[in-house]
Amino acid sequence: MLDTWSEFHQFVQVTVEPVPSMDRLVGPEVRHLFEWWSSFGPDAIPRRRDFDIADHAAIASNVFLVRMVGRGHFQFRVQGEAVVQLIGRSNAGLDVRLDGDDPHLAELARYYQSIAMQRTCKRCWGTLAMLNKSHRHFESIDCALDREPGEVGFI
Repeated sequence: MLDTWSEFHQFVQVTVEPVPSMDRLVGPEVRHLFEWWSSFGPDAIPRRRDFDIADHAAIASNVFLVRMVGRGHFQFRVQGEAVVQLIGRSNAGLDVRLDGDDPHLAELARYYQSIAMQRTCKRCWGTLAMLNKSHRHFESIDCALDREPGEVGFI
């Protein structure tokens, strides 16, 4: 069953789904990250401090990190160079809030909140039509990371 971001998805041409297994993943970067994330077991998720970028050098330029500031409030912390090149800018430091003025960022905050509440990993794929780059396709995964056991603090 697919999860959607309502009208936002139609605008950005993105599809989202839970990642039930490695079989649904296409790219080697997302397969690498999901394999690491799922290695913590079916009932546990890794903590942020469990992720050492040096152990994942092959995918470092594709990694981004979003900090959960509070319920419905997120902030982009790190974006690898491939991410910056793909979207055309760095969003490091950008606040994404449910109660913000930008409806697209509010929808993104709702999506991130769902990952945090479900303590899960979701796959996104589609085009970058919202950036006038509908010829560019992408696949990514967004994985919940605990700040402390039982407390999601990052995606």
